[in-house]
Amino acid sequence: MAEPVKRSFVAPIVAVLTSPIVVVGSVLAISMFFLSSYQQNTNIQLRELAKVIADLNKGQSRILTTHKELLEAVSELEGKVKYQRNRLKAVDAFTKEKNVVVSGVLEKDGENLESEIRSLLSKRLSLIFGDLDLELVRRFGRKVSVKPGGDAARRIIVRFANYLDKVRVLKSATKLNGTNYSVSDDTRRLLTNSKA
Repeated sequence: MAEPVKRSFVAPIVAVLTSPIVVVGSVLAISMFFLSSYQQNTNIQLRELAKVIADLNKGQSRILTTHKELLEAVSELEGKVKYQRNRLKAVDAFTKEKNVVVSGVLEKDGENLESEIRSLLSKRLSLIFGDLDLELVRRFGRKVSVKPGGDAARRIIVRFANYLDKVRVLKSATKLNGTNYSVSDDTRRLLTNSKA
């Protein structure tokens, strides 16, 4: 009798391992392992990204708070600037309250303006002023022609010690009509670039 063929125990194992169900299961198990590993890496990156976003939100919150504080400070400064501008306008008006502007007095080297103004006021307007009645006499601005094609002279600002003296001069100023001289109220804008 012939000897029975020994079956190898490897064949059933190979058969089981090569069966479609085992192969698909193995592929799925390997895929799940890689997917699980990839998912863990993705979760780590998402947590890091969430931290970055939280930090950005905190930074944005600080920026918004600072922006709000800056807007409030700017608003406060605008109020102070407006207040100071109004104060300057009041000082400007007060400063010019006793001033007149005299035009037409020719400029000379070494001139004594106060003496020339006193002479003009007494001779042309018949007004006499004491030594302390004139607080300020000085030229200002650009030279302006006294008459067409003639000499040029800068205007003169005259500040009186007393407001009533200014009023007397302005009332008498019509006596200068027809001459090269004129006297007017001080309407200069001392505050340039002022926004009302």
